[in-house]
Amino acid sequence: MAEIVLGMGTSHGPMLVTPPHTWGSRLPDDRRSLHHYQGRTWTFDELVQHRASENLAAQIRPEVWEARHARCMQAIERMSRVLAEARPDVAVIVGNDQMEIFDDMLVPAFSVMWGDTIVNNMISDEKLSRLPPGVAHAMPGYMPPEATYAGVPALGRHLIESTVADGFDITALKHLSATETPHAFGFVFRQLMKDQVIPTVPVLINTFYPPNQPTAGRCHAFGRSLRAPSGRGTATRAWRSSPRVA
Repeated sequence: MAEIVLGMGTSHGPMLVTPPHTWGSRLPDDRRSLHHYQGRTWTFDELVQHRASENLAAQIRPEVWEARHARCMQAIERMSRVLAEARPDVAVIVGNDQMEIFDDMLVPAFSVMWGDTIVNNMISDEKLSRLPPGVAHAMPGYMPPEATYAGVPALGRHLIESTVADGFDITALKHLSATETPHAFGFVFRQLMKDQVIPTVPVLINTFYPPNQPTAGRCHAFGRSLRAPSGRGTATRAWRSSPRVA
């Protein structure tokens, strides 16, 4: 039986892989975009006016950004140490795809990759040119120039079969992409594993693309199914192998 030796969660946004003096480069795109808050859609200026009483301007001073960045870096380094000290043999990483490998022709609610290899190369110059301002310079935080990591086909297949037995309809992927990995996973590979990537099973959830986003309750139930027996399925703990799993 597999032993789950560690569980952790992390954000993976661009501000975690870029220095604070570059954060303001997001502002032009934010000004052009519509924003969803309190059940309605706002322009940037409308939202600034609506939230003026919160004194948010005090939160964007350079010294505040520097202090928060330093705390985040300390936390990431601690997580990296904890991960290394746990000595896992394999990792199951649950993340999301932000139209990096999927598109509106196919957006699965739940997916598990059970292929042999995970390719994580830097995206093309053409793709870089289409990224919003303030994002392109963050890509090295998720993607090295070229990298290929090991998958765990046996565990991936086991998770597919066990979660299907628990009533979940899973999209089975043999590979994520021929050239790149969604940055939810690349963040873990680069920032937490420090490019010393252990064999991994990527699990993807449709976080925010209508109309088939799983509810929070459904995601919670899916996590329980991935982790341990819940009736019909058998999940990670009952995988008929004996590795240490993070």
